[in-house]
Amino acid sequence: MKNQKKNWRQLCINVLQNGPSGPDETNVAAALIGAGYADGAVRRNNQVAGNLIANLHWRGATLKGLEYADQLQDKLTRETVAYKMKQWAFRGLAFVTGYFFETAANLFL
Repeated sequence: MKNQKKNWRQLCINVLQNGPSGPDETNVAAALIGAGYADGAVRRNNQVAGNLIANLHWRGATLKGLEYADQLQDKLTRETVAYKMKQWAFRGLAFVTGYFFETAANLFL
């Protein structure tokens, strides 16, 4: 993942595990607080267009937020090529094993 921009799942996981550390993560943290996945307070600047965040007080992820981070990490893992290759390898091994046992049963019975 070097030199690649983080997608929203990776940003959420990082913020929930480590807390916000930059402007992109501050916006994600505000959304997570609003959704109940984290505990904290967000004060917005309503005097300018765009409803910018004026102050963010991060207290940490809630239990619901930690479970959400685990779900997002599981989704990221399932999208990797290595995971998909393992799944196909297990299916192929199961097919070959089944074929072997069926052939052995037909030969010896």
